[in-house]
Amino acid sequence: MIETGWRLDAACRDTPTGEFYNYEQLPNGEPAPEILALCGACRVASLCLEYAVNYEEHGLWAGTTARERVVLRSITGIRLRKQYER
Repeated sequence: MIETGWRLDAACRDTPTGEFYNYEQLPNGEPAPEILALCGACRVASLCLEYAVNYEEHGLWAGTTARERVVLRSITGIRLRKQYER
């Protein structure tokens, strides 16, 4: 099981989940500035980014879009995994 206890300290913990996925359907494909500001002020953003690069294909995580994480995976050689994989 992957450790996700850091989510309790996330700046976004009380924000509806859909806010982090809705941008993908917008014409410009960009997240709302208010949502990016939450990520920018989050004290667990580094843990969120580590988790997202490894396990999240969609949505905004640690201020990164799905497309940005594809680039990060390509640069670092990290492959997207399922949560049950270690």
